Amino acid sequence: MTRITAHDLALTLARLNRATGIEVPRATRLGSWSIGQAYGGYQLERVVTDGGGVKTYGGFGTKRELLARLHAMLDGLELR
Repeated sequence: MTRITAHDLALTLARLNRATGIEVPRATRLGSWSIGQAYGGYQLERVVTDGGGVKTYGGFGTKRELLARLHAMLDGLELR
């Protein structure tokens, strides 16, 4: 099994941001996707308020689980 790194997540997250029309993601830009980290877990977050509030997608998990979630979202976007 191949090791999943933070770099792998960052590259895939950049693809998701581009696929959803966000060329320059920022912590306060509406619609920007980011990765939240806490207690050794990782989760997908999206900025939903002007103040930088986020909505989470799927909760905390491993890097491998988050990478699978990112790929699933990208696959879904490509189907439209």
